[in-house]
Amino acid sequence: MTFRQSHEYLKLAQEETTPKTTQKILSAIKEKPGITREELAGLLRITPDGVKYHLYNLKKRGVIKRVGGRREGVWEISRKADD
Repeated sequence: MTFRQSHEYLKLAQEETTPKTTQKILSAIKEKPGITREELAGLLRITPDGVKYHLYNLKKRGVIKRVGGRREGVWEISRKADD
């Protein structure tokens, strides 16, 4: 037996959780700019792929950018985060 959630329910759930998760990510980056995706995943209790999804959307919107390499790099938050 397979249970499937309706598309409308999934969309509503995403709309409610995405802003909260985004705010938590931005707060974590402000506190520790060198935080890794794995650290964010543990902190937020979501999968690393979930973190990747949120970081991608934040970068696409110009809210954050990665400065430096993967190991030594840090996240920078732009002024768009205040909007």
